[in-house]
Parts: sequence; C-alpha cells; structure tokens
Amino acid sequence: MAGSRPSPGNLDYRSGSRRAIEPYVQRVLSGERVEYEVGATLNGSQRVLRGVLVPRRVHDPSADGYYLLVQDVTERTALLDRLRHQAFHDALTGLPNRRSFLERLDEACAAGGDGVAAIMFIDLDGFKAVNDTYGHQCGDEVLVETARRISRCVRGGDLVARHAGDEFTVLLTGPAIDRAALERIARAILLTLSQPVTIGAEVIQLSASIGMLLRGQAASLSGEALLRAADAAMYRAKVAGKARIVVHELHDSRIGVPG
Repeated sequence: MAGSRPSPGNLDYRSGSRRAIEPYVQRVLSGERVEYEVGATLNGSQRVLRGVLVPRRVHDPSADGYYLLVQDVTERTALLDRLRHQAFHDALTGLPNRRSFLERLDEACAAGGDGVAAIMFIDLDGFKAVNDTYGHQCGDEVLVETARRISRCVRGGDLVARHAGDEFTVLLTGPAIDRAALERIARAILLTLSQPVTIGAEVIQLSASIGMLLRGQAASLSGEALLRAADAAMYRAKVAGKARIVVHELHDSRIGVPG
C-alpha cells in the first residue's frame, strides 16, 4: 500500500490504529524507514498489527510519500507471550521460577535501600516420603498447596518462587518493614506449612525449614550469593532439627528464630 501524506484516509480499513501510527507516518515522510506494532480492533476482534513504512524516495529520489506493509501478528505475539511466560514460570505451581527470581533479586539489589528487605529459602521437611508413600501425583498436589499457602502469607509486592523440587524462595521488598515484621511473615509461613494437607482420603503432615537473610546484607553481595547464604541458613535449620527458622547474619553470626 502506498501513501502520500499522513491522512487517516490511507488507513481507513484499520481505523482503530490511525491515531496510533500517525507519529510513524510523520517519520517516514521525513525519510526514515519505520517499523511498529499497534493494537487495533478488526471486525470486533482485538488484534496486533505489525507495520513497515518505507519512503518511496528509496526507489525514486524524486518521489514523495511512502509504502506501507501491514501484517496481523496476533497469533505470533500470543505464542511469544506464552513462551516467555513458560521460560520464567514453573509449570506445576504457576509461580515464578528460579531464573525469574534471580532476575527480580538482582533488580532489588540494584535498588539499594528500597529493594531487598529479606530473602527466605524454604525446604519442605520429609517431602520425599510423600512421593514414596503416596505417589508423585499426590506429591505434586502437595507442592501446589504449598505454593498457595506461602503466597497467602506475603504482601502484594513480594515475590514467591519455586526454586526446584520441594524448595521455594521468597523475596520481601521495600524499606517500610522492620525486622520484627519480617520475622512475623517467616513465622506465618512456618505455621501454615505445619498444618495438615488433605489430598483425597489422605491427610499429610509436613513441616518446613526456613533460612532467612535480612536487609543490610545485600549491599556487597550478588543475587546468587544472597540466595546461597539463605540456602546455607536453611541447611542449618535442617541440621538443628528442622521445622524452624534460621536467620543468616554476616560475620558468621547465626541466630535461630523459634517457630
């Protein structure tokens, strides 16, 4: 399709996108090749359109106007969105995955005092026995319920992720929360994960070990290092008897928080 000026009449078959592409038309008329994507309603359906605007002077220096090629890329865009979601989310629980968590953690670290408030590394105690006794389908349902319970304990801006297997991570963010409030959230998670899980006719009793890293320890460490520190604190909770919280402190100070 060729056009000679930024007239809506050139785009009457996509009336929903006219105003959106007006700036691109102005640019192509000044001699620039332009690519864009816009949303438009076609025959009552919301679509995504990709356009390419090319000045006619590319082929004829004396010519005015432009060429316009438009493709409907709705399905391709939806596919890319699904693939992107799958790349950053756990298929079983729907939670963000380890990759997503680390990206968000790095962003929070870069934000300084407004970023990381605390990190928790959570591991279910005795989960292997659930798979061995009741089967993997039952184990999967336990993991889904675990994800729900942890998510209900945190605030809207916090992040809960499935790290791997029966391990979950939590990123608590923002400056307006003190240590006591952070530890209350950890205790709430510890308590909810100690409650029985009913799967069909089976009642499954589990607990969790939680390693916790608090604000102020993020300044000199990478996201990976912070996560390893929280993981190490979780391991100490396991060694100390499970079903508890261990707070990692710098300078090798280790403080256990009773559940």
